[in-house]
Amino acid sequence: MKNSNHLDAWATFLKSYNRLHQGMEEKMKSLGHPSLEIYDVLWTLEQSPDESLRFVDLGKKVFLSRYNVSRLVERLEKLKLIETHSCPVDKRGVFAKLTAQGKKLRREMWKNYSQIIADDFSLKLTKSDHAELIKILKKVWSED
Repeated sequence: MKNSNHLDAWATFLKSYNRLHQGMEEKMKSLGHPSLEIYDVLWTLEQSPDESLRFVDLGKKVFLSRYNVSRLVERLEKLKLIETHSCPVDKRGVFAKLTAQGKKLRREMWKNYSQIIADDFSLKLTKSDHAELIKILKKVWSED
């Protein structure tokens, strides 16, 4: 293939994401925080109506497979960060609901996570860079 810019762009995107994410995970761990997967689930629940979502909907909103969401939800329930309950309309459906302890942990994590985002990502880009990056990424990804 003569023009490999599209492959270079893809590889650069993946490398950037992986390096940023891995570095952020390591920094959060060194500060005594759990994984960013846990943060993602807690934040997603906190942003949802009644701080509660069906597993299937939670799986669509976080960056995990449904299988991993189920396993992670089990762990979070044991840690009392969330509660689960059956759907009153569909007994097969299960909801995950954020607890006060889960909300507290998410807020504690954010104090450090927000600074890491600033240091490792935001402060390295100009306002124009941020706008351009958003524009570019919206071309390839949407919430539909």
